[in-house]
Amino acid sequence: MLSWFFEDTAFGSYFGTAGLAERGDNGPDPLNYVQIYGPDIIYATENASNEKAVKMNGATTKITAQMLLNMASEALGYIAEP
Repeated sequence: MLSWFFEDTAFGSYFGTAGLAERGDNGPDPLNYVQIYGPDIIYATENASNEKAVKMNGATTKITAQMLLNMASEALGYIAEP
């Protein structure tokens, strides 16, 4: 899911190993924003407490859609162009 957006950025492998896609290589590319559409926001809101087990950064963890969006927001702060 988010591995597509973060491909070739400093966080590519972090999101790529989430078990959601095979992609996810690190690289030097900047990323300034991730566009999230209304249905995804509604899903995250309606399922705020529903955790799914995913493999992320080499470890299996339980995470909600909202937690994943929060992690993407934080990652963008580190890799955005000045």
